[in-house]
Amino acid sequence: MNGDRCVEARVATAGADIRDRRNRDAGHLSFPASEWPPLVRGAQKRGSSV
Repeated sequence: MNGDRCVEARVATAGADIRDRRNRDAGHLSFPASEWPPLVRGAQKRGSSV
């Protein structure tokens, strides 16, 4: 968690879904398995604690 910018991720073989932990009713974003690792690496490079 990073202050007010908290997200939840559900990772599966097919990919991952992420959503705002504090606003769960707002829906989620889905990423296929091929896009999930690059997204995580990009977030880590920007200093996010993924």
